[in-house]
Amino acid sequence: MLSRYAESLYWMARYVERAENAARFVDVAGSLAIDEPERAIERWRLVLSALGELERFDAMHAETTERAVIRFLCLERTSPNSIFSCLLAARENARGIRPVISSELWEQVNRAFLFAHRASQEPGALDVPNVFLGAVKRDAHLFWGLHDGTMTHGEGWHFARLGGLMERADQIARILAAYVGHGELASEFVEEHEPRLGALLKSVSGFEMYRKRFGRIRDAHVNAFLLVDPEFPRSVRHCLTTAHASLRAIGGTPLGMDLRGSERRLGRLAASFEYGDPAPSRKEVFRLLSKLQNGLDAVHTALGQDFFYADEASPEESAAPPSAPNDA
Repeated sequence: MLSRYAESLYWMARYVERAENAARFVDVAGSLAIDEPERAIERWRLVLSALGELERFDAMHAETTERAVIRFLCLERTSPNSIFSCLLAARENARGIRPVISSELWEQVNRAFLFAHRASQEPGALDVPNVFLGAVKRDAHLFWGLHDGTMTHGEGWHFARLGGLMERADQIARILAAYVGHGELASEFVEEHEPRLGALLKSVSGFEMYRKRFGRIRDAHVNAFLLVDPEFPRSVRHCLTTAHASLRAIGGTPLGMDLRGSERRLGRLAASFEYGDPAPSRKEVFRLLSKLQNGLDAVHTALGQDFFYADEASPEESAAPPSAPNDA
């Protein structure tokens, strides 16, 4: 597969995944703002921080208001991490790889962007944010359904899945770091923390599955569920091990042969979650989150060297993609 096709598949999936994550974060924060209006601004700033947009927002706005944050995260064209910008970038990547993706998948990416574009032209599009956010999430689900159901599961399919899983692991780490690092969480669960931890689980669509598994919400269980659970599809462990399987399928490295740099880095990172403590302490959670952020950056760089810039200029000398995930 041409390296530019591989890179575009990878980025297309990352941008769709990031748009869905942003929609989920905003949706949950909006619901909690209704239940706890006295803490609404704190929660909105928490979401901005998790998405890496707090500095940019503060530079553009004198004060934090719910309406301003929602507009900024959904439709702000100057923010590379807004839903509008993510869907635009996904569409631009998809447009360049139409020969290698199904027509149904291209139509879905294009349709998702056009919906966001129309919303950006309508002053009242975010008067009821849940309508817009729900449509964004459904479009992302349709994207992944069509990706699985209409594309041959070869190299191109694996590059897209790899991109989506890398982005998902990154977003889980960001939102978990924002919640765990915000305020003083007691080592043992206390009642006042339940809304925050419940919001964290809802932000990653894990609330119901967590309750089925553990029942009462406790910080230690939440950390373990989102970091090292082997079955929850949005846990960091599941994302990394599945991404590593796709990367090995792409590389096709026979057993006993030297692995590419990206395979080694992702394999080591996945192993630290797969074979680590099944009930990590708070200290271990912070260590894992730091290791994850640094590890994902290293894997991303190695992917460029192994696949995207092969026989071309180095990543620093080549044209950058439309925007890098969360300015990483």
